[in-house]
Amino acid sequence: MQYNGDAPTERTPNWRTRLLSAQRWSGVLLSGYAIALLTGTHIPNPEGFFPIEGNDKWLHFCAYFGLAFLIATWRSRTRPIGIKLTLGVWLITAFVGATDELTQQLPGINRHCDFSDWIADTSGSACGLLVWHLLRWTLFAERRSVKLQNDAVQE
Repeated sequence: MQYNGDAPTERTPNWRTRLLSAQRWSGVLLSGYAIALLTGTHIPNPEGFFPIEGNDKWLHFCAYFGLAFLIATWRSRTRPIGIKLTLGVWLITAFVGATDELTQQLPGINRHCDFSDWIADTSGSACGLLVWHLLRWTLFAERRSVKLQNDAVQE
């Protein structure tokens, strides 16, 4: 709290508090991201519209990195993300990636199913979850140490 002369006032929330309050919007962001991802991968692709030169693996990697990261952020609102939930998120994104690749073979879409695209999808998901856990661990390490110190004082 800060003192402004008459009465104490609340300080502006620190970045951790803002990060936690922004987590509220993760469901909306995830929904928009998933719709854009699935729509973008199923729009008919005329040749030359989005030239990739045959190597679009980084696009797949980045797209599913973001998807897994957003799912983990959204799920962390209601429960802690442990090993089982991390594996569940990865399996869900792997299934979505496989379904995405298989449905691109539908007539009129002018795309093809590629196993290496799916590998890029699942690799991106795994890396997105790894980065999510590392960021979460790093950003909230101070709070864990304070909690551990408080637990030691109470004993």
